[in-house]
Amino acid sequence: MNRSFANTNLLSPLDSIRKNKGVDALRVYFYKMGKTKKSEASRLINDSRLHFYSLFLLIQQIKTLDFFPHLNTRNKTALSLCGKILKDERLVLMNAGIPTPPNSSQNQAVLKWMLASGSDDDGLSDDFDEILDAAASLLVVQYKDKTILPLIANMIFKRNKQGAYCHELIWCFCQSRDPNSLKLISQYLDSGDKKDAELSRKILHYPNPQSNNPSTENYSNQAYQGWLKDNFDYLYFTSESFQQSSEPEICCVDLGAKYLGKKIAPHNRQMLAPLNKNEQEHLDEFHQLDYDEQVNLCNFAHKVHKQNRSLQNKWSSYPVSKQVHLAQSGLGGIRWL
Repeated sequence: MNRSFANTNLLSPLDSIRKNKGVDALRVYFYKMGKTKKSEASRLINDSRLHFYSLFLLIQQIKTLDFFPHLNTRNKTALSLCGKILKDERLVLMNAGIPTPPNSSQNQAVLKWMLASGSDDDGLSDDFDEILDAAASLLVVQYKDKTILPLIANMIFKRNKQGAYCHELIWCFCQSRDPNSLKLISQYLDSGDKKDAELSRKILHYPNPQSNNPSTENYSNQAYQGWLKDNFDYLYFTSESFQQSSEPEICCVDLGAKYLGKKIAPHNRQMLAPLNKNEQEHLDEFHQLDYDEQVNLCNFAHKVHKQNRSLQNKWSSYPVSKQVHLAQSGLGGIRWL
């Protein structure tokens, strides 16, 4: 986990009350303190070690005490987001006086605090989970923050084990559109927990091992890592999600790019280098082949590309019809190049 999250492992006094005596005791204690000793209550709730869940639980007491002026910027910013999600105008307006640009590093830091310190208590409230989902989405989509992806992955599988809703978090995770992030999901392929392994295969769109197939290592993390390494430069993220399908294909191989050996941008499927006339003509003909022929040809071409430059140049000079014939000959076809 990112070093900036380290202090979330330490309990503040208010967190200690919540953990040891319960939510009601926390609320009663803070309310009494806020009525009689505002400066002490302010110090406690603005503690840098405070977990976001404790702040969330005290929303009603903060409103009743009209405690907004005594909150620090972190808490005001966090409660403003809570207000937007919960449709509580009073919470939204409390942050109106803070001159903070919407994409500021300060806002990003608050969102990270909310997600990191709140993740341990994920699942205790539907409203709280919705707010964590929103924080995760803003960090990934708006701030392009990939440092929190391991945390989001942990939350996804934790919710799945509990039978809780996790599709929004999966969508958020995939919005990073980074093939490297798939490694965080593939780790669960080897999990001894059946739910973990099954969800991992679904997210990766990886085949389910057959019950009568003794070679289940073909579906292991190690096997997937090999596949990922081989196809990394040609992967792109689709717009499919679990909100649309029970088996979405979130990330796919661009067969044409693999056939040409051309890297693509995973976020928009655009080739990173322009094609010359010969490459474009070959690609146009490739797209006219049926799917099985495309798969066979691109896999064969990929093996040729990994051989040597002279072999690759010779291969590229052949018409697609001859390339198809060589690919149908299997690996033995390489010797005829």
